[in-house]
Amino acid sequence: MKSSSTPVTAPDGSLLLDTPSSASGPESVDAWELIRRLERLAADAKGRAAVIFDADGTLWTGGVGSDAFVHAFTEGLLREDARPALLAEVKAHGLGAELELQGTRPEDADANLLAQELQRAFSEGRYPERATSEMQVWAYAGWTEAELREHTRRTLKRREHLSRIHHTLLPVMLWAREARLRAVIVSASPQLVVEEAARDLGFGPDDIVAGRAQ
Repeated sequence: MKSSSTPVTAPDGSLLLDTPSSASGPESVDAWELIRRLERLAADAKGRAAVIFDADGTLWTGGVGSDAFVHAFTEGLLREDARPALLAEVKAHGLGAELELQGTRPEDADANLLAQELQRAFSEGRYPERATSEMQVWAYAGWTEAELREHTRRTLKRREHLSRIHHTLLPVMLWAREARLRAVIVSASPQLVVEEAARDLGFGPDDIVAGRAQ
């Protein structure tokens, strides 16, 4: 079972639920009301139920994939392995003018400058969100799993990730586990990054469906 909508945590801590019946806009509910609705859905599912959470904006504030990516190119950590694909993305989307203004042709830029150009274009609406999410997965070409996990942990600490977790949803997670329902995170961020970000919430690798490089 997946709820007909994914709750989003509002700045005041309330849960905004956009359902087919809420024609006037997202409905504000608390965790206990959400649990009551999920209980009814789980009963209707007759044992074939799971609770699926989004990550960024739902379980925590901010985007862990973007945070790790920006941290990587800011520190000059992206590698030559990713450079050809990054350059291809810049060219395919008609980008690179900002690099030219800085006196660097895209063809002469390293992986980190190209990544910065793509991230800037995304923030300005000139590079698609889907392409950005995919790029932030394969941009770590040449990294080992251990290196990406350690980099993510440094990023999470730097961004004070624990303080950004939305505790409003903790009762829902606890209810799902006590009810023996599968609780899963679905995210466009890199798999390993989400695994590290969700570790303290009790989600293991098998509980996460996120971006994987092909």
